[in-house]
Amino acid sequence: MSFMLRVIGCTSSSRPYRARVREMTYDAAQEFLGAHEQKLLLYEQMELLSTKLEEFSDPAKLQTDEQLAAFQALLHRRGELIRQIEQIDEDIHELEERGFVSRSDADLDRIIDSLRQIGQNIHESNVRLGAFLEKRVAELKQETKKVQEGRQSSRAYTKKDDLGEGFFIDKRR
Repeated sequence: MSFMLRVIGCTSSSRPYRARVREMTYDAAQEFLGAHEQKLLLYEQMELLSTKLEEFSDPAKLQTDEQLAAFQALLHRRGELIRQIEQIDEDIHELEERGFVSRSDADLDRIIDSLRQIGQNIHESNVRLGAFLEKRVAELKQETKKVQEGRQSSRAYTKKDDLGEGFFIDKRR
């Protein structure tokens, strides 16, 4: 939807120029608002994804390969959402730098408030998930260390195979 100003009966060359500036400002403001709406949708998806990821904080839910694959798929999707949000943030920053947007829009204020609230929920969820993952990584390190120690001790008591006959060459002669 594009806003089109029509200048009727204008003889001055400055009038059409002002109309184009207003049109760009309106379009840029609409683009700015649209970018925030897209960001809000992505944040809502991220919030749902964070909730699904938190379900895996129960150690019983990461026992099988299928569960681990589902967890990895969710993490991959999360990475995609983060990249999309970063791209939208760059677009918003570019529009702000061009100076075409006004921050006094009620819809924009509502969207920004929603983004803050959802962002806080996502952050809290990520903190809980991060604590679980750090704990799980520490447990895996301990398990790996025990397995390695077991292998080393089993090798210490096993008889080494006979290396067979060999020969020695004295180079001092």
